[in-house]
Amino acid sequence: MGAVVVREGISSVEVEPGLVMVSHPMGPRRVNFYALGSGGSMVLFDTGLPGYAGDWLCRNGLPAPVGILISHADADHFGGAGSLKRTAPGIVVRAHKNDSRWIEFPAAIVQERYGCRGRF
Repeated sequence: MGAVVVREGISSVEVEPGLVMVSHPMGPRRVNFYALGSGGSMVLFDTGLPGYAGDWLCRNGLPAPVGILISHADADHFGGAGSLKRTAPGIVVRAHKNDSRWIEFPAAIVQERYGCRGRF
């Protein structure tokens, strides 16, 4: 997965066999995303904020997922998808067609939904 910045506060728990809930901080709240399957057949449901999914995979010695399913276009749900896709271009990313532009161009969601200019 490449070099990773170690982020504090990441935790995970196996909810059911083959289903892991991963949690990380976002200010006073926590953000959750899920890993379904294992090893070379894992799919992520959402990815949390940028960097957290990749960090969790590396910390646990896991390969890149084969797919990512994004529930909706909010930064805390799709933020990690771009870096995972750049690291492992074969990952299949799926989301609702109305959300795809914001997911493909995060700067657009920062300006259009969150009302500010900046880098995501």
